[in-house]
Amino acid sequence: MKLSLEWLREYAQLDAPIAHLVRVLVDTGTEVDRVESSAMGTLVARVIALTPIPESTRGVRLADIDVGGAEHVRLITGAPNVRVGDLVPYAPAGTILPGAAEPLAVRSMFGGKYSSPGMLLSEVELGVGEDAGGILVLARGRPGQPLHEVLDLDVLDVEVTTNRPDCLCHVGIARELAAALGEPLKEPSSEVPEGVLSATSTGHRVSVRIDDPRGCPRYTARVIEGIAVGESPEWLKRRLRRIGLRPINNVVDVTNYVTHELGHPLHAYDLDRFKQLAGGRGSATIEVRRAHAGERLECLNGATLDLDPADLVVCAGNVPAGLGGVIGGTVTAVDERTRNVLLEAANWEPTGIRATSKRHTLRTDASTLYEKGLPDELTPLALDRAAGLIAGFAGGHVLRDRLDEPPAPLTALQPIGVTGTWLGGLLGYAVDPHEAATALAHLGFTVEQDGDSLTVHVPYFRRDVRIAE
Repeated sequence: MKLSLEWLREYAQLDAPIAHLVRVLVDTGTEVDRVESSAMGTLVARVIALTPIPESTRGVRLADIDVGGAEHVRLITGAPNVRVGDLVPYAPAGTILPGAAEPLAVRSMFGGKYSSPGMLLSEVELGVGEDAGGILVLARGRPGQPLHEVLDLDVLDVEVTTNRPDCLCHVGIARELAAALGEPLKEPSSEVPEGVLSATSTGHRVSVRIDDPRGCPRYTARVIEGIAVGESPEWLKRRLRRIGLRPINNVVDVTNYVTHELGHPLHAYDLDRFKQLAGGRGSATIEVRRAHAGERLECLNGATLDLDPADLVVCAGNVPAGLGGVIGGTVTAVDERTRNVLLEAANWEPTGIRATSKRHTLRTDASTLYEKGLPDELTPLALDRAAGLIAGFAGGHVLRDRLDEPPAPLTALQPIGVTGTWLGGLLGYAVDPHEAATALAHLGFTVEQDGDSLTVHVPYFRRDVRIAE
């Protein structure tokens, strides 16, 4: 799993060097396979002079830059947006740029009269965006400073143990780091802002029927009406690209963003197409059931699946619109014509998702999370977080009162009692119960202390904690 350091810093004060953060993660049980940095060796430079090249008919210039040393560096640049005084990214000769097979060489122009020992870089050349029309102008930094310190280009590739699905997201890993460093965690708000809420209830637009409560223990949905599908903000696109995801539009991007932020998958349907499939009259009916023999689903990845009767499907009326917990269908996909969105956050039984994924040889971010087992309580939090972001980026309004169908009561996590004496005996060294309570509180547990005794209330996201050990 890839984690952006810039993104992690959204939730905790993680000012320690990257090597220390890696050591902290490893010491607390999360293996870090490697740290990836875009264009290692790239520096911050300040443009101190620009000189036109007389032989150029396309505005190519010589740029003198300060890279923190005693002598300035002279480069060739054709970028139209560069100005004297700008802070810009500079890749010296020998730098390997993202996607390049060979190191950057010294290049010559105009018959060898001018040479360039490296180059100034655009977003595309750095691998942090799609703008290739000019050099990326930096908002901060000092000449000679490594660029990854300014742009937070570091990406951690981590291995999370199967019992810790709470760590399969940025907030989960930020919680681990913050607890180990003694820093507070700043969790994102999961409330839909009052200003984007409509007086109309979601129940007036959609209803849900779950035919298999064991396979789908909770299904939540919201409707966002009157949106304009377009591009996401640059900061959101940058974060998605950093972890290997391709930005699509401001609705789909939010579902991917929240999936990797909170660790709970979401799916967005075009509500009007969904309603048309469901019969086109009144409210749209969502049916969660097992697939029927002979049914097929054209998936968002371009594949067409022959559904198995063991598969759970989300249907518009009686027409399959998505393979539950794995992938959505093209028939209700969100695109630039979409004006109303049905946003789904459901919970699925893990072994069933694993079997479905294996049966169709189809592994997605959603199936990877669901097959680990996610807490039911996270479902509405992720739904509301995503609904608020979509309304913020795409306009429109969120219908009041989410659709929430838990067919069976949610299982409560029981408090666990321990003592400092018992902890010391288990670990082999003296344990101060107050220090133990503080450590647990940093990890999201609520602790009641009575002398040597602790009553520990387990947070919803730690369903792996059932016994004192």
